[in-house]
Amino acid sequence: MKMQRSVWAIAAAVLVLAGCAKGTAPGTNGVPRHGHGDDVEGHAVFGEEKAENLDGDDHFPFRKRAPQPAPAGRKGAWLAFSNHNHSTYWDGKKPLTVMQQEAYLRNLDAFALTDHNTMRGTSSHEFQAPPPGLIMVKGMEWNAFREKGEEVVGHAGLLGMQGDEGIRTGHGLDDMLGEATRRDATIVINHPFTKNNMWAQPKPDKRAHAVEVWNGWWYRAKPFIQNDKALAWWDDALRDGRKLTAVSGTDNHGQWYDDIARNVNMVFTETPDQAGILAGIRQGRVTITQSPTSGRVYLEADADGDGVYEAMIGDEVARPASGKLTVRARVLGGNGKKVVLYTAAGRVAVGDVGSDDASVPFTVTLKPGADYVRAELRKFPKLPWSMTAIANPIFVR
Repeated sequence: MKMQRSVWAIAAAVLVLAGCAKGTAPGTNGVPRHGHGDDVEGHAVFGEEKAENLDGDDHFPFRKRAPQPAPAGRKGAWLAFSNHNHSTYWDGKKPLTVMQQEAYLRNLDAFALTDHNTMRGTSSHEFQAPPPGLIMVKGMEWNAFREKGEEVVGHAGLLGMQGDEGIRTGHGLDDMLGEATRRDATIVINHPFTKNNMWAQPKPDKRAHAVEVWNGWWYRAKPFIQNDKALAWWDDALRDGRKLTAVSGTDNHGQWYDDIARNVNMVFTETPDQAGILAGIRQGRVTITQSPTSGRVYLEADADGDGVYEAMIGDEVARPASGKLTVRARVLGGNGKKVVLYTAAGRVAVGDVGSDDASVPFTVTLKPGADYVRAELRKFPKLPWSMTAIANPIFVR
C-alpha cells in the first residue's frame, strides 16, 4: 500500500511539474500583445518582439510577438488560436473566466467558445469583455442527442455565426448546414471519425470551410478520435479539388487532462480580431502545432522561378510550364526533425531540419492540371504518433 501511494505521489508530482513547465509568461519586453508594427526581414508581425534563443522543440517559449515567416510585403501576423472549447455554460468543467486566464498564460492570442448547441456563453459579460489582448471568437458545437433518439450524424463547429441563438438539433445535417450557411458561420467538421460520433457524409460537405484533422492528443486519442483517418479524409478532398482548410481542436472540456493550448492553430490574419481570424481560416492560412512551444512549419513557393518566394499557405499559384514548383519549408523550433511534403500523389519528399530556424528547399513535380503542396513536421516520417505540425497547402491551379 505504501509503495502504491508513493507511486501515485511521484506521478502527481510529475504532472504538476509538467503543468508548471507548460505555462509561459506573456512577452516581457513591454510590447503590446496586439500592437501594430512593420515587416521585419520578411517576417510579418504586429509588434516588435524577436525570437531569441531557440533551443529545441518543446522548450522555446514562442513569445507573443516572435517573428513568424511570411512573404515580403504581406501585412498581418500569425495569431495563436485555440479552437473547440467548452465552458460551464454547458457541459464544461471550468468557468469562462478561468479559461481566459489559462489562455492568456499559455500565450494564446485567441480562443473560440464552442459549447454544445448553445451560444449562451458568447453573450456573457466575460466573453464580451475579455482580458486585454485576448480575442474571443464566437461559436457553438452542433451535435445531435443520441439519448433523445436523434440520429447521430456528426459534430460541427460553427464559428462567428450571426445571431445569439444556437441551431436546433433533431432536424438533420442538411438543415443545420443550410441555416449555418445563411447565418454566415465558418463551418468546421469536427473529429469526423470519432467513435459513436462519425460524420455521416462520405465526403466533406461543400458548405464546410474546414475539417478538424487534429483533435486532442495526436496519438493518445488515436483509438477513439482517429486523427490519421481525418487527415487522410482531408487529403482525399484536396485531391478532388476542394479548397478545404485543416484545423485543430483542443476539444477542451476542462477535465484534469485537458489543456486549452494542447494543439494550436497559427492563423495568418490581416486584422487582430474575430473577423481576421475567420477570414484566415477560410483562406486556408493556417498551420497547426502541437503546443505554443512546439516546432512550427510554414510553406512558401517561388511560382515564377525568379528566386523570390512570393506565395504562402492558402495561396493559389499558376502551374509552372515545367511542371515543377520550387518551395521551401520554414521551420521554427524543429531542430532534428523531418519536413515531409505531400502533393496529390501522396508523400513526395522528406527533408532534414538542421537548426531551430531553418529553411528547407524542395523542387516538387506536379501532376497535370490542378495540384497542391502541403507540409508536415514529424520526428519519424512514417510513424503516426510522431506529428509535431501540419501546414495547409499552397494550391496549384
